[in-house]
Amino acid sequence: MSDNVKRIMLVDDSEADNYFHKLVIEESGIEVEVEDCLEAVEALRRLEMAMRGERPLPDLIFLDINMPAVDGWEFLNRYAEIVPVDALIPVVVMLSTSMNPADRTKAESLPVVSGYCTKPLTDEGIAKIVAEHL
Repeated sequence: MSDNVKRIMLVDDSEADNYFHKLVIEESGIEVEVEDCLEAVEALRRLEMAMRGERPLPDLIFLDINMPAVDGWEFLNRYAEIVPVDALIPVVVMLSTSMNPADRTKAESLPVVSGYCTKPLTDEGIAKIVAEHL
């Protein structure tokens, strides 16, 4: 698929969704390391560590909107404080069950968000994201 994608981070409070999306990514033929975070705070901690050079930075983040404690919108606010917007890495794609057009509009208006997909993630969705953004 693309040699530009080495690591993908799934940020979603649903273990079932993370498991399914890992399978879809694996079956897509893309050879990539996939890590999942069930809490946005954990994902932010890992990103802070990556910015300090203590772990690899993901190339792509799939981010759920509706999560307890810190939701996807708050994650993006904190993310922008950790990773410079002009760095353009990692690519952040909102991945949500929300069919609310306002969520899509809001996500697409944020410079840190590269795309918006509805769950479940598909082979075609992954291919499109990689082709357009990486």
